Amino acid sequence: MSKQGMEKIFGKAVTDEVFRGQLLSDPDSALAGSDLSEDEIQAIKAMDKESIEKFVGGLDERISKRGNRM
Repeated sequence: MSKQGMEKIFGKAVTDEVFRGQLLSDPDSALAGSDLSEDEIQAIKAMDKESIEKFVGGLDERISKRGNRM
């Protein structure tokens, strides 16, 4: 898997609430045109919504806390 490609998708999911909603409700559409391999796309699609929301929410919280220190 391409670490950079996955980071780009999850980074966008953290910072773009509309994209995050699309990723959760229609991952095929959200991932269309991405540079991800078919294996990467399947890995994301295999994640359940709760796991994605928890992961993205944790990143968002850490980013917010870090931004407050700057």
